[in-house]
Amino acid sequence: MLELRSDLGIDYLREDIPKTLQSIKTGADRLTTLATSLQNLCHIYEVYPKAAEIHE
Repeated sequence: MLELRSDLGIDYLREDIPKTLQSIKTGADRLTTLATSLQNLCHIYEVYPKAAEIHE
């Protein structure tokens, strides 16, 4: 049993999976923010032209 656990890397996976899931969540949050910002930038010009901060 101990050998199988070692072969499968269970201890490593138990440490790594939470970090991986957190990285995925962070990436998804960043993509959501980016998509929202791009939508807002596009909609600005539909109503009326005005200056936009492209670094936001």
